[in-house]
Amino acid sequence: MMLQLARTLFAHLRRRLRDNRRVLAIATLLAFAAGGLMYLRYDAVVFGMPLAVFTGLTYAVVVGTAAAITLVVLPTLAAMIEAVALSRFAVALAAAGFPDFGQALVTSPMLSATTIVLGAVVVRRLRRHIGRAPGLALPQTA
Repeated sequence: MMLQLARTLFAHLRRRLRDNRRVLAIATLLAFAAGGLMYLRYDAVVFGMPLAVFTGLTYAVVVGTAAAITLVVLPTLAAMIEAVALSRFAVALAAAGFPDFGQALVTSPMLSATTIVLGAVVVRRLRRHIGRAPGLALPQTA
């Protein structure tokens, strides 16, 4: 009885991850790119890797794991996970283009988190607005 319940639960969790694998892949890849871009201008080596690669891998592991857990526990947040990933990448691009802004983000985790979350809210609003415009509909995630 207990074994059957555990099998059913794991099958359900696997199905949720499989259904959201596109969102998980996007979030992980954009996290790697954002982490790399954010620290691209620093000439340092960590564990034999350039700092940008190490940071990108760290971002990808942490964000990918958090996204996977969130998608299993709260699958209705898939669209927000995607919006945060796009926002994080856009903020990293802005930081690469404006070094003073990038330095402020690196030294202030609160500023970085606030900027990314506000950017995600803007992305969600834009997607909703564009989705209502005739002929401009974007695919919506659940």
